[in-house]
Amino acid sequence: MTVETVARLERVLRGRSSANSNPSLETLVRLASALGVEVAELLSEPSRPRPKEDRISMILRTANPATRRRVLRVAEALVREDHAEERPAVRNKRR
Repeated sequence: MTVETVARLERVLRGRSSANSNPSLETLVRLASALGVEVAELLSEPSRPRPKEDRISMILRTANPATRRRVLRVAEALVREDHAEERPAVRNKRR
């Protein structure tokens, strides 16, 4: 949450048309309490969410390099097969 966001929240709480860009500690404590977070969380940089790791990535992480290469070749073959099966269906729809 940025300081500007906190200032906007302060403006809403106090019913003012403009807000102090440096909210008071009292305001920060009230906002943190209302949001159920620590004051430090209001002032910290937002963290980037970690992308979920898919099942195949988790499996491959523990595999040895030779197994990883074999799995990759199988996956590539399956994807090529899927694309080959999709092409006739697309051609038939165009007719």
